[in-house]
Amino acid sequence: MQQLIAQLPWGHNVRVSDRIKDRSTREWYLRAALEHGWSQDVLVLQIKSGLREREGKALTNFQRARCIGHSNELPKCGCCHCDGPLGSGLLRQLSEWLHAHVNQ
Repeated sequence: MQQLIAQLPWGHNVRVSDRIKDRSTREWYLRAALEHGWSQDVLVLQIKSGLREREGKALTNFQRARCIGHSNELPKCGCCHCDGPLGSGLLRQLSEWLHAHVNQ
C-alpha cells in the first residue's frame, strides 16, 4: 500500500484516511482514484456515494445479450419494439453508423 500512497497526491491520501478506517476499503478507493484519474473532489464524492458498496450491483443485461462476434448484425433484445419494422430499421441504421464511424 505504500507504493500506492506514493503515487497519489498527498490530499487524496488525507481525504481517504479521514473518511475511511478500514484498510482494504482505503486501498480500494486509492487504487480507483489512481486508475481513473479522479480529482480530490471526485474521490470524496465517490466515497460519500458509497461507490465500493454499490459496485457490481447495477442491473445489466450482459448475461442475456448474445455475442455478436464479427457479425454485422446487432443482437436483438426480444422486445416487441426491436422485432418490428421500426426496431429493425433503427438497428440497421445504428449498425451502419457504427461501422462507418468506429472502423475509420
